Amino acid sequence: MSSPRPTPNGALVILVVIDGLHAFANSDTRVEHPVLNGLVQSVAEHELDLPRAH
Repeated sequence: MSSPRPTPNGALVILVVIDGLHAFANSDTRVEHPVLNGLVQSVAEHELDLPRAH
């Protein structure tokens, strides 16, 4: 069984995550949480079917 191929929607999902994390860039509010530290990288790896970085 072959692994799933990246879909054209993968780029859109990655951009939405990046945009969502930077939605408050022009405000004084900072959103910091350990779960968010590797979110963009994890989403990109998943959407592009890349091996997970260590």
